[in-house]
Amino acid sequence: MLQKEAVFTELRVALDSIPEEQVVKLEDSVCTAREVFCCGSGRSGLCIQGFAMRLMHLGLRSNVIGNVLAHPVAKGDLLILLSATAKSDAYRQMMQKAHMLGAKVALITTSPNVPLAALADVVVPIAAQTKDGGQPSILPMGSIFEETSSLLFNLIVVDLMKRLHITHQDMVARHANIE
Repeated sequence: MLQKEAVFTELRVALDSIPEEQVVKLEDSVCTAREVFCCGSGRSGLCIQGFAMRLMHLGLRSNVIGNVLAHPVAKGDLLILLSATAKSDAYRQMMQKAHMLGAKVALITTSPNVPLAALADVVVPIAAQTKDGGQPSILPMGSIFEETSSLLFNLIVVDLMKRLHITHQDMVARHANIE
C-alpha cells in the first residue's frame, strides 16, 4: 500500500530518537502534578487534546489551554506544550506565566536546542521534520512529528496505566456515555 513501509520506518526512527529518561521525567511530572494542562496549535493541538482526554480517562485532572472550561493554572500544576519548532512568543509567555504561578513546564519538540527549551523543566525531543525543515520525511511538513507525538502519548498512557494500577475498564468507566 503506497509507501507504508517507508512511513513505518520513519515512525520507528522518530520513536527511537526519544530519550527514555526524558519520557520518565515527563511521566513523573504528570503523576505528581495537581493538574495537567495541555497546549498545542494546529495539528499538534489536536494530538495533545487527545492526550488530555486520555489523562482524564486515567482519573487524572487534566485540561486544555484555551478551552472555555479550563481551570486556572496554580502551584503544583504541569503545563505540557507540544510544538515542533517551539519558537512562538505566545508559548514563551505561557511558559513564563506558568512558572510565575508555581507550575512546572514540559516541552515536547523536535530538538533540545529549540529556542524555548531553556524555559522548560522537562524537554522531550522527537527527531522529526517540521514545516521549516529538519529530518527529511516522505510525509508533508510535520506529519511524522505529529504521528510520533500521538504514538508517544499512547505509550505514556500505557506506562501510566501500569504505574497507577488503572485497568481498561477503569478508563472505559470515565469515557463519555452520551455521544
